[in-house]
Amino acid sequence: MFEDTNDNKRSIDWHGHEADDAIKRLHSDRHRGLSSQEVQQRLKRFGRNRLPPPRRRPGWLRFLLQFHNVLIYVMLVAAGTTAMLGDWIDTGVLLGAVFVNAIIGFIQEGKAEKALDAIRGMLSLRTIVVRDAERIEIRAEDLVPGDIVVLASGDKVPADLRVVAAKGLRVNEAILTGESEAVEKTVAPVPVDALLGDRKCMLYSGTLVVSGQATAVAVATGVHTELGRISAMLERVQAVTTPLLRQIAGFGHWLALAIVLMSAATYAIGVLWRGHPPAEMFMMAVALAASAIPEGLPAIMTITLALGVRRMAHRNAIIRHLPAVETLGSVTVICSDKTGTLTRNEMTVQRVITGDHVFEVTGVGYAPDGGIHLGGEAVPPDQYPELAEIARAAVLCNDAQLRKSADETWQVAGDPTEGALLAFAIKAGVDPAWERESLPRTDAIPFESEHRLMATLNHDHEGRGTIYVKGAPERIFEMCDRQGGVQEALLDLDYWRRSASDAAADGLRLLAIAAKPAEEAQREVQFSDLKNGFRLLALVGIIDPPREEAVAAVAACRTAGIRVKMITGDHVDTARAIGAQLGIGRNRPALTGAEIEDMDDAQLRKAVLDVDVFARASPEHKLRLVQALQAAGQVAAMTGDGVNDAPALKRADVGVAMGLKGTEAAKEAADMVLADDNFATIGNAVREGRGIYDNIRKFVLFMLPTNGGEALVVVAAILFELALPLTPAQVLWINMVTSSTLGLALAFERPERDIMRRPPRDPKESLLSWFFAWRILMVSVLMMAGALGLFLWELDQGSSLETARTMAVSAVVGAEMFYLINSRYFFKSAFSLEGLFGNRYVLIAIMACAGLQFAYSHTRPLQVLFGSTDLSPEEWLKVTLAGVFVFGVAEIEKAVIRISRRIRRKLRAGTKTEYRHLHKEESQLRTPTTVLAATDFSDDATNAACRAAMLAAEQQGRLELLHVVSATSLRVVREMLRSHDDAEEKLVDDAQRRLDASRSQVVGETQVAAFSRVAIGSVPEEILSASEQADLLVLGARGLSPWREFLLGTTADRLLRQCKRPVLVVKRPLAASYRRVLVPIDFSPHSIAALKMAMVIAPHADIMVVHGSAVAFEGALRQAGIIEDEIDRYRAQAQHQALSSLSALIDEVSDGSHRIFRTVEHEDAARLILAKEESFNADLIVIGKHGKTIVEEMLLGSVTRRILSDSKCDVLIVHGDSTAGA
Repeated sequence: MFEDTNDNKRSIDWHGHEADDAIKRLHSDRHRGLSSQEVQQRLKRFGRNRLPPPRRRPGWLRFLLQFHNVLIYVMLVAAGTTAMLGDWIDTGVLLGAVFVNAIIGFIQEGKAEKALDAIRGMLSLRTIVVRDAERIEIRAEDLVPGDIVVLASGDKVPADLRVVAAKGLRVNEAILTGESEAVEKTVAPVPVDALLGDRKCMLYSGTLVVSGQATAVAVATGVHTELGRISAMLERVQAVTTPLLRQIAGFGHWLALAIVLMSAATYAIGVLWRGHPPAEMFMMAVALAASAIPEGLPAIMTITLALGVRRMAHRNAIIRHLPAVETLGSVTVICSDKTGTLTRNEMTVQRVITGDHVFEVTGVGYAPDGGIHLGGEAVPPDQYPELAEIARAAVLCNDAQLRKSADETWQVAGDPTEGALLAFAIKAGVDPAWERESLPRTDAIPFESEHRLMATLNHDHEGRGTIYVKGAPERIFEMCDRQGGVQEALLDLDYWRRSASDAAADGLRLLAIAAKPAEEAQREVQFSDLKNGFRLLALVGIIDPPREEAVAAVAACRTAGIRVKMITGDHVDTARAIGAQLGIGRNRPALTGAEIEDMDDAQLRKAVLDVDVFARASPEHKLRLVQALQAAGQVAAMTGDGVNDAPALKRADVGVAMGLKGTEAAKEAADMVLADDNFATIGNAVREGRGIYDNIRKFVLFMLPTNGGEALVVVAAILFELALPLTPAQVLWINMVTSSTLGLALAFERPERDIMRRPPRDPKESLLSWFFAWRILMVSVLMMAGALGLFLWELDQGSSLETARTMAVSAVVGAEMFYLINSRYFFKSAFSLEGLFGNRYVLIAIMACAGLQFAYSHTRPLQVLFGSTDLSPEEWLKVTLAGVFVFGVAEIEKAVIRISRRIRRKLRAGTKTEYRHLHKEESQLRTPTTVLAATDFSDDATNAACRAAMLAAEQQGRLELLHVVSATSLRVVREMLRSHDDAEEKLVDDAQRRLDASRSQVVGETQVAAFSRVAIGSVPEEILSASEQADLLVLGARGLSPWREFLLGTTADRLLRQCKRPVLVVKRPLAASYRRVLVPIDFSPHSIAALKMAMVIAPHADIMVVHGSAVAFEGALRQAGIIEDEIDRYRAQAQHQALSSLSALIDEVSDGSHRIFRTVEHEDAARLILAKEESFNADLIVIGKHGKTIVEEMLLGSVTRRILSDSKCDVLIVHGDSTAGA
């Protein structure tokens, strides 16, 4: 028997041994394989090649564990006490609440078991082996260590194998390493310390053979494979509880302790101080405990989470575990896999370097949509013959096939890199099928890592032969002595190496393509034919490009205070370049898996907060990174799609799997699955999660004053020796019927408008802050005052105890109904149409509660059950006034808070302004590489967006299109559809479709990177928020009448006043780039910034700088008795000084690339600008804005507003603090 078994396999580094040595250690034979007898012995010893089923807790134990909760213990004690006292209704209600909570928790169990089941299902079913010197097909689970396995293209690897022989073997290991690029496999051993992705002589279970053939020996099966090791690691990983569950648990402990102490104190005071009978006081203590317990909290929390799940499902986010919905709202870091999550997982040719040109190739993925660009301009491929020759070589030296599937998506059969070359060839005007028919292949040398190239021999139908090669640049350079181009020339090796270095710095993976003629009689290609004589055609730069929507989603996460970290198995240069394109880790160091290995937990915990890009990461690294973030106090979400992501997905606070390309193991380990594989969907989920947390807090903030008011009523009754105003049954009526009915409406609240502009909440913060504790106490006292006051008033008026108690109950319920409206917003006033009528479920709940309370007072069965009685209209009026009183005081408290916050903000702003003046430094001019265009689909807005696209293309930047669905539009659609649930989705979906269509129209031939987004809320607020991430805001010229703005106010006016970025108002129909620019100069920092911006935004334009000499002082001079000659002398002197200053300014700021004209005239500034606009035929005016308020501008006059109103060309307004100062 052999010495190296599965049991000690982990100590054998098979990748470090020669293939023959591995076979010898395994006591096998390369040609004969194992004997049938030996196979049976090894099956008995090592078992089947499958993963064992996990140990599972029985269902009854899982159910019983749901009762292990302090708050549940208190409710069970209260239920037992009421049962001993014979109050079976109270007992039934309390037990019902307990069992509902237990059932909810029971349903959420079983996450890890499903993940393990999914991994077990990934082992291949059938495989070919050599046994007894014959090739036979067996079930993969019958494979044993030492079996000789034969693999071909398309096979799934059945176990961990050591390669014995290989030809053109390439394997996709993305499920283990995260790398999208297939890996070449060889026989040669690698260093013992090589990382998993660098072990070229090993094949791992569950990976896929993309091309080639191989013979290999099985070295590990079942649980001892890499896949089995991940399964074991996943079984050991402990899933963390969510922040909400931790907060609810902490809140439950605090509340339970408070209830027990308060009930015990009440009992002691009543018996020892007031001398009440112990039995009576025990009943009062039970009533107090019942009144303080929020019985409806577990059910309301579950319903709130379930509603969020339904809304998110409409947006392609499938929630598998309810608490994860809320946890998304507290996420501070998203750890994302690169391949297939942030990128498309579709290789794309982006750059083609020839001897004469550097071509950029547009379009992404395998779809042959896009074109060829040179110097930023689209060019016809047929004008550059070298492109056709390169594309022909890329097609012929290629084994892949590109075809359109039934769902109209393009798929590649074969190597992804070769699929990218085929897509490029079609964009270059070459038909792969025609080329392969015209120049059929005669012979080929498959790609092998040892030689780092692939070669083909092709002959046309006239017998002319050509050898085409593609491969690693340095390897191809050695074979070339000439280079292609417009004119063939000797190889300029320095040029090619410099070009290769530049492309690699951009994250591009490079292939070199070359060709040389072959003899007509040559029918085979040998390595001796590849030594020299080739003509280098091109370097081709290939990349797995970022998803368009992922770029915008990363920016949105940044706005929401969420850091995105990219964790990938790719090489560090590629990872860093892709991260920069996504806006992740720019100007920051990257960390590799080897460096992570060298760090202890403390070092990693520190490093993980500073680094955003992690490369060459293994499953253990990803798990350690997530654990380090959690140890540093972060709430981490992990996205991924491979088996390698499963342990980290389970450990993360929120695991997010891809639905389309994700493995079943990843989906089962995750809390959320993205049905569309769209990283941007996470942003919507975060918004929903934050809204859900808000709603749960609103419910707690609504319910606890009710419980607190009831408790204070009971305590007051004991202290003042009053009859009990509320019986235990009546308390449960309030808590379980009316409070729950009203509180449920808060689960339907939509997220507040500014929710994605808030930073993530601290996961350590309590569910209730000290301020909220104050509000609960305040409203509790108000409710107690109303209920106890009416109770005592009725008794004083001679009413019966039943009537007084009915009044007390009705007072609490009435106050709840009014307070519910107040609870819709934490600080915002409810005195608005939206506040009063914006949530129809609140209105329905109030009407339902009013009906229930009326039935409570006036129906005989409920009167018997709860001891209530009829109330007169006058008594109902008193109840209503008590509720109005609570509502009014709560609104006054919110108003005081808003005013105090406003004052504090102004004081802080004043301090900051003073500081800026004391420590002013010249800021750097922001080149407008990110251009934001807000559109309402009008002709003006579309024209403005087209101009924005042109500017973004000229600056080699990107365009962001934003459409805002206003609250008014949403309200109208809701009324039309009569449904809150569907209105927003329908409106947003329709707007997104229109926006996508508008984007295609706007981008046109510019081929600029363009992203679109639909937001919901206040139009100016959403645009202002988005502009913070942009360098330039572009608007259409609508609603710019100064009088209309002064009287009514407009979105445009608010944006012009408050936006801190340059704002371009487009008034002219789109034509060419700006060629004639007018810049008014008054020598303020604002106008100098405008001149600098004009040079940036119109790099090839003629610029006229104008200065209007002040004429306002001349009237003052005349009134002072100055003669006209002196005034003329003053005027001439002022003009001379202005001309000198203009000349000096132009010399200082000009870089010599513009023709700059200057003029100084004795004229009012606005009239001068408008006159020069016409004479100079300007197509753009650039003005520096001083930031006056609208009232100051209307009363004192404003050049800016005059120009906006009266000019006919486009106007760019530059704020002084948005660009360089003087």
